Amino acid sequence: MMEDSRKAQRELRAHVVYSPDAKTLSVFPEGERYVEVWRGLPDLAFEKTKSRRGDPSLVYKSGENYVYVITDAVRALERDSSSILVANLKKRGGIEAYWVNTPRETFGSTLKSDRLTDIIRRATEINGETLKEVRKRLKGETQ
Repeated sequence: MMEDSRKAQRELRAHVVYSPDAKTLSVFPEGERYVEVWRGLPDLAFEKTKSRRGDPSLVYKSGENYVYVITDAVRALERDSSSILVANLKKRGGIEAYWVNTPRETFGSTLKSDRLTDIIRRATEINGETLKEVRKRLKGETQ
């Protein structure tokens, strides 16, 4: 099972276009949320499922790894399997992408354009805001 978990993580990492750097992630406490940009989905055993509203979704669960793909992302992937996606993750031992969606649905009007550079820029801004909040919390705990 441990080898399956590592294989899934390697497969997923091959699809990451942007992730916070290791130094930033090291500051985030366990369970902290952050954003990555992916190109398509990894070749994992995703299962078709339904959202709470009954819309088509995908889910992958194996060991410490969990990925939930929202309906809009499923539709984008049906049109183009290498669609750009935004993964919202929690820092854990495994991969916990508690939802994966399209950039437009994730960022809304705060996204300047659908260009990859703008998507990565917005993801970087969000992770930077999270980093500031984490540092502020940590500073408050040490005072």
